[in-house]
Amino acid sequence: LHGAPATFQRLMDKVLQDCDDYCAA
Repeated sequence: LHGAPATFQRLMDKVLQDCDDYCAA
């Protein structure tokens, strides 16, 4: 669970990027 914050941040970045793609479409 030591690298949880970094993994969560990476996941959120991906989700936000996907959201931007959907909003732009």
